[in-house]
Amino acid sequence: DAPPSPLEDIEKHAAEFEKTFSEEFNSLVNSKNTEELNKALKDGED
Repeated sequence: DAPPSPLEDIEKHAAEFEKTFSEEFNSLVNSKNTEELNKALKDGED
C-alpha cells in the first residue's frame, strides 16, 4: 500500500473534523439551552 498523499490526509482529517463539528453543533442546538442560545444571539444582534 502506498502511503496517502498529504492532500488526501488533510482531506480525511477535514472530513472527520467536519463530522465531529456538525454532531457537536447539532447537540448544542437540540439541547435545553436552545432558548438561552437564541436569546444570546438576539442580544448580540442589537
